[in-house]
Amino acid sequence: MAWILGASRASAVPTRNNKKPTGACGNRSSKRTASRKLNRPALWAKIGMTNFETNAVKFSEAARTASLLELWMRHLAEATTGLRALAHARHLATVEDAVVTHFKNALSKSDVAVIVHARDVRNKLLHCEFWTVKALLDATGANSNMPEVTIIDLNTGSAKPASEATAEEPRIYGWLWMGAAPGGIFEQADAAFAAAICVVKRLMSVAAAEHKI
Repeated sequence: MAWILGASRASAVPTRNNKKPTGACGNRSSKRTASRKLNRPALWAKIGMTNFETNAVKFSEAARTASLLELWMRHLAEATTGLRALAHARHLATVEDAVVTHFKNALSKSDVAVIVHARDVRNKLLHCEFWTVKALLDATGANSNMPEVTIIDLNTGSAKPASEATAEEPRIYGWLWMGAAPGGIFEQADAAFAAAICVVKRLMSVAAAEHKI
């Protein structure tokens, strides 16, 4: 199938006259490769990788803060009496739940909500489910400026919102290029992770005061 992606407040698709982009790895597409790309679902040859790589930087910044959150959470567990054995638990949620239980007297309901929210957003962000990230952020009252992304099947002429797309349709590319990055989703996710890190750092101080570390 051939697909085209459109947004309500952006030019839908760049023209064919765009220069071939050079990626961060310095690789240029050959004519033969470009020809093959024209038949790919996301129309890479038309849109090019320049926008993808630019917006991927915003994604990587949020992912970096998500990784820092995991580091702080596991560090807290390892440095706290009674939690050390869980510091390398396979699932971070196991560590987070243990931390919340251990420090329940030092955590408010809003603190717990910050940790849980960051966990939910982190999981979906790192799995590139940007549409779910938006829904999670919207549920907290975040005001994103995300354009409506539409996917059109050039073979049938049918169109649908990207939020209703199936796994066989270009959801990740469409949301990254036209939705998540321009809409501020990554910045809001980054802020959610940073807020959770602040809670964890405060717990480090609480544990130190109680001689637990």
